[in-house]
Amino acid sequence: MGFKTFRHVNRKTGGGFGAAIFALLLSIGVYLFPLGQDIIWAKLYELADGNVWKAWLYLYLLSLGLITLGYWGLSAKRAKITYSARKYGILFLAIALVAAAAVAPAHATGSAQMVYPAELAPGSEYDLYVQDGDVIPFVIQNAVETYIFGWDGGWVPYDAFDNTKFFIAFGENAFKFEKMEIKVDTGDYWIFNVHFADWLPVSASISPSGAGPGLTATTTGTTTWLDGQIYGSSPYGTTGTVAGDGLHLVSTSDSRGKSTYVDSDYYFVDSSGVVDLVVNSPQEGATVQTPFTVNVSVDWQPSFPVTELRFGYDSYQVDNPVTVVDVDLPGDYEAQLAPAPGAHTVHVYAVDYDIIQPIGAGDYHPPPGYQFRIIRAEQHVHVQVSEGNPEYDVTITAPEDGSNHPAGSAISITWTADPTPDGYQIAIYAPTAGPEWQDVGTSTSYSWTPEAAGDFIIAVKALYGDDYATDSVQIHVYEEATCTVNSPVSGETYTNAIPIDVSVPDGVVRVDAWISGVTDRLSLSVSNHEAVGSLQAPAGGPYTVSFEAFDGSGVSVWTGSVSDVSVVVQEDTAPYPEFTNIDDGSVVGTTFTVEWTYTAGTPTSQYLIVNYTTSEERIDLSADARNATITSDISAGWVRVELHASNDYGSNSIAATIYVYGGTPNPRILSPSDGEDVGDFVVVIFDWGIPPSERDHAEYMFDWYSAWHTTNETMLTSVAEGVPTDGAHTFSLRVYDTAGHQGAATVTFT
Repeated sequence: MGFKTFRHVNRKTGGGFGAAIFALLLSIGVYLFPLGQDIIWAKLYELADGNVWKAWLYLYLLSLGLITLGYWGLSAKRAKITYSARKYGILFLAIALVAAAAVAPAHATGSAQMVYPAELAPGSEYDLYVQDGDVIPFVIQNAVETYIFGWDGGWVPYDAFDNTKFFIAFGENAFKFEKMEIKVDTGDYWIFNVHFADWLPVSASISPSGAGPGLTATTTGTTTWLDGQIYGSSPYGTTGTVAGDGLHLVSTSDSRGKSTYVDSDYYFVDSSGVVDLVVNSPQEGATVQTPFTVNVSVDWQPSFPVTELRFGYDSYQVDNPVTVVDVDLPGDYEAQLAPAPGAHTVHVYAVDYDIIQPIGAGDYHPPPGYQFRIIRAEQHVHVQVSEGNPEYDVTITAPEDGSNHPAGSAISITWTADPTPDGYQIAIYAPTAGPEWQDVGTSTSYSWTPEAAGDFIIAVKALYGDDYATDSVQIHVYEEATCTVNSPVSGETYTNAIPIDVSVPDGVVRVDAWISGVTDRLSLSVSNHEAVGSLQAPAGGPYTVSFEAFDGSGVSVWTGSVSDVSVVVQEDTAPYPEFTNIDDGSVVGTTFTVEWTYTAGTPTSQYLIVNYTTSEERIDLSADARNATITSDISAGWVRVELHASNDYGSNSIAATIYVYGGTPNPRILSPSDGEDVGDFVVVIFDWGIPPSERDHAEYMFDWYSAWHTTNETMLTSVAEGVPTDGAHTFSLRVYDTAGHQGAATVTFT
């Protein structure tokens, strides 16, 4: 259209045609401009109840009104508009509206579904418990765009995302509203009552292991990434298996914001079979005497080299081998292992190393020049380790197996043998090292002074010509600690409770405190070399407060006490409740009892809140109640129990997240969803519906399989039996608990 034509049409419509065109351009500009999208578009989207078409209509009418005021209001010639001009103006307005709708963003149809952090139905209100600094992941299916609103006497825009996988930070410098609304372009919404309160204590760690054709990853972080994609998002951790050769990246993070802790591991899986690794001895199922030699043959092609062989047994695997043998040419290699008598699994790994450059941006990828391990091949052999010739016997009589000893103090080692041998040898070594035997003649005792802390194996060999008999024990050596009690102070009188403050050195992880003569102990975790807490005590005294410190192995490394400590009880303090029979992670039946006590203060009012994620129950209690029996609304699942107490001086609360299991497995298939198009390679993620301690095994079958397969994982793939044909298929799952109860689930996909 030429300019003259445009001007002619514009005049005939009294300026309506030009106003319609300029309003369309202004609407598109507002939507594309970030500030306009975050403020104007978000408000109009809210007024349109999440309907994209209505929001565009509102935006266009707003733009048209502004253009009309400016276009007609500034020109006296536009002051009088003929009926014909109004008619044509309406016509062009309709055309402009159709054009505006044509450029509206793509939006989903149907009902959206929230799958993380929980499966929540749209259109309802839920409670969300967070701490200041928490970062919570959200995943919504069957939607395209997301809009976040906060409640400040009315809904105000907070943020917008062009996808439905996102994180929201909570706290003083982030989202701090008491209510949050999540809307998506389908019109569905979720409202959360945001509670800034205590929640699950979480840690972030990973323990992947294994090589081709799959990689098993287990995490306890709140968010897990696998190969750059969200692998799981749960405070309770994630376990699963992925298949495929190449570099696999597993990361887990404490995304609750308490720290920026991220733990990662990188594995290169090679199932090509081009590296040939054979265990020549011992043979599968063989009986051997400790120590024994593992002999292997390894061969490879020039493009698939092997740098080292890693040997271990049982938990000593590729990450923490007993011994490493460097290799440069194909051939035979040997290593010596010395496990205690009993059944063991011997591991051998053929390993190479390479250096890669970053495979992507972000914290979840290797840094530049990262050297990663390539597991070319592995073999595992089961053996039975004997104590030597059964006709002979030697027994270590001291020290006891599993005993603890301070570093720097002599340990008396004694033993007996039957019949009397020609002589004895002794070896003292770390579990990750082999024994070095030392002749001790015919003596039946030996004194050894450990210089450093650690675990050690003490082995004695009785010699009978070419035969022998062995015995061994494993002991723990600890460093004795020197701790300082900063509080309480002898001679002081404290109100209601005794403050505890103990300074500890490296290696101490826990301090117990108690009043002498009282069996109940206060256990305090160490943070920054301090153990701090409050010990409840009855009025009176003087008391003696005793202390005991422990290292990471649970060994007592220090004891101390403070005498002449008195306590007076004053009731002008808020109540401080403490659960006595449950804590985070406890497993209970569908009917269970909660018990508690008060470390300070006496309540005048108290009640329980039982949160089932999708519903909540309040139980009012009498002021003197110290227990309550609860019948769960669900047969299985995680439940949060809160106790709220108050008096004239204040209020406090405690909470614990426990697992309810009623003996009826209720498995859920989380992915794929029913009817989902998944392609030739199918990955299934499911929830057992059984607490980990009660799980026995699961069975699964894809409809093209010839038989059921057994697993103990929560994530599996379809590669066990071929590739499916195009079309609809069914996956069937059966889970069993240790009592034999069965639950089943199915899903159909394309």
